[in-house]
Amino acid sequence: CGEKGKMMYRFAESAEHLRHGREIEFVYNKRSYSITNHSGYWHLCDDTAHVLLQTLCRFEEKELLVEKTAAFCLEGKRIADIFNEQLYEPGSCTSCSDTALY
Repeated sequence: CGEKGKMMYRFAESAEHLRHGREIEFVYNKRSYSITNHSGYWHLCDDTAHVLLQTLCRFEEKELLVEKTAAFCLEGKRIADIFNEQLYEPGSCTSCSDTALY
């Protein structure tokens, strides 16, 4: 994702992590968000407000997960665009193991 001094993370990379069942956390406009799996479903959460924004799909439906994640809007901006335009906070993107993705 974006450890200091390293390359920023694009949506194509996040899509690959999701396809492999990895959860993702990131900060956008000073709010923490996560894409996590629980009870057999993928969820998009606003971790700052402790709110479930949307149940995206069943755990096995990885392509649907990628599609819905890409299209979901946070504050009027698609998640795919947030990553591709590098609008998230550098260094904030982590995987389920709590280590920076890049």
